[in-house]
Amino acid sequence: MFLIPQFQQTEDTYYSTRSGLSSNIVYDVYQDSEGYMWIATDNGLNKFDGYTFEYFYHNPSDSLSISNNIVRTIIEDKEGRLWIGTNDGLSLYNRDTNTFQRFKRQAPVPDDIQMIYQDTRGDFWISSGKELVRFQLDTYTFTTYAIPISALNMVIDHNNIIWIVGLDDEVVKFDINSGTAEELQLDVEDTIIPLGWTKQGNRAWQMNSSKEISQSKRMHIDGLPSGTEIHRVLRSTDGTIWLGSETGLYTFDPVRDNLGKYDFNDRTSPLVENIKCIFEDNAKGIWICTLNGLIYKSGRKKRFEHIFAPDSSQKIIMGMESAENGVLANIFSEGLSEFNTDQRRWEKIELPVGFSQAQRRIWAIKNVDNVFYNLWLGT
Repeated sequence: MFLIPQFQQTEDTYYSTRSGLSSNIVYDVYQDSEGYMWIATDNGLNKFDGYTFEYFYHNPSDSLSISNNIVRTIIEDKEGRLWIGTNDGLSLYNRDTNTFQRFKRQAPVPDDIQMIYQDTRGDFWISSGKELVRFQLDTYTFTTYAIPISALNMVIDHNNIIWIVGLDDEVVKFDINSGTAEELQLDVEDTIIPLGWTKQGNRAWQMNSSKEISQSKRMHIDGLPSGTEIHRVLRSTDGTIWLGSETGLYTFDPVRDNLGKYDFNDRTSPLVENIKCIFEDNAKGIWICTLNGLIYKSGRKKRFEHIFAPDSSQKIIMGMESAENGVLANIFSEGLSEFNTDQRRWEKIELPVGFSQAQRRIWAIKNVDNVFYNLWLGT
C-alpha cells in the first residue's frame, strides 16, 4: 500500500461565532490587495488577518460608519479602494482612518445591493432586485435600468455585455453601450450562456478562458441530483470546478469527468450546506460562505488517498519512481507495475524473457537522467 495526495479533499478550518465571526450567516468573502480577508455577514463586516477578527458595524449616530449591518458583497476597484455592498447602499472604506463614506440612491426603500461587478471602463454594475444599477466612480452617480427578471447571478464579458441569470433559468443580455436589455428565448439543448448551472439538464454555462461568450464551452455534468440549483460556480487554479447550491457543495474534475459532493462531516446541516459564495485566495485556498459559518480549505494541507497494490500474493511496495502517466512501483517478488493516476488503475510491466523468480525480487528502482538506460533495477 502507498499514498497519493488527493487534491479534492483538503483539510478544512471552520470559522463561526465561537471562533470570532460576528455572525454565522456569511454572504461573501474577499481578499484585498494587502492580503486581508474581508467577510460579509448579516451582522456587520469582518476583517481577518489570519489570527484575529476586526468588526465594523453600522452606527445611526455616526455618519462615518458602514451603511448597514447586513453586508452582501465586497469588491476592490482598479485603484485598490475597497467597496462594500450592503442592504442599504454602498460604503467606501478609508484605510487611513478606518471609516466609511456612504453612497445610495434616493429611494423610499432600502437600497439592497446583491452583487457588484466592474466593467472595462471602471464603472460598477450593481444587481438590486429587478434593477441593474450603474455607479460611475468618477462622478459618484447612479443610473438605474429596469430588467425583466430578478438576478440570481451575473457576469460582465470583455465586450461589456452583462449576462444575467434569473431564479427560473431566464437569461437577460444587457448591452452596456446602448443601455438595453434583451431577454433571450433559450433552446436548452443548443444555446449556451455563462454564469452557472441551470435546473434543466444540469448544464454549466460559463465563459471561456479569454472571458468571452462561447457556445463551444458548454459543459454537461451527469450525477447532480434532480432539481439541484447551483448558485455559485468557481473554477480554481488546479482546474477543479466548485459548485455551490442550497443543498450542498459539489466538485467536478473535468479531466477525469468525476463529480463528488463535499462531506462536511459532523457539521453537515441544511444551513451549512446552503452555499452563498466560493472564493479562491492568493495562496490557492478555497473559502466557502454558508448560512452556518465560513469554511476554509487550505491549498497546502492535503489528505491522502490509499491506493492498494494490484492483486498479487505480495503487497509490499519496495520503491517508487515517476512515470509518464503516473508512478512505477516495484512490488516484492512481483516485478514492476505502473499506476496510472488519470485512469486510477494498475498495469503490470512485462519484464524481459529470462528474468528468474529471484531477479523479480526487485529491491530498488531508480530513474537516472542523461544515460542510455534511464531506469535501473536493483535485484
